[in-house]
Amino acid sequence: MPDGFTVLPASTVSELLVNERWSEMLAKEGHSDLAAVGPPFTPDTLRSVLSYLHVSRTNAKIECEATPNAAEHGFHLGRVAAMHDDHIDFTFFDAAGKWFDGVYGISFASITQIVVGSPYVETFSKYIGPYPHDDG
Repeated sequence: MPDGFTVLPASTVSELLVNERWSEMLAKEGHSDLAAVGPPFTPDTLRSVLSYLHVSRTNAKIECEATPNAAEHGFHLGRVAAMHDDHIDFTFFDAAGKWFDGVYGISFASITQIVVGSPYVETFSKYIGPYPHDDG
């Protein structure tokens, strides 16, 4: 399995390199098929990724490192509870596997990274209780 998928705003990417040596090593280890594995969502826009997460009820890590309060609110593990024009409502859980009671608004503009399907996200997701907002 790949190590999940990371979504970045295109404006933050200055260069994209294909590492031929890395591809060669994967092939020699019998994992060349991993290079062809794509995400289960369309990564065309931030909205399309967030919409997929919302509809599929998929847990993710969302980072907002470029905000003034990034030290407190820069890192979230949880689920998209609702979609809006310029932000999402997000329910997050803590390292002890406890869902927070309410939802937290995250503006699209503040999102610097979304991680889906990584061992980090998936391990925490296995040990949390039922999602507290089954209607959303």
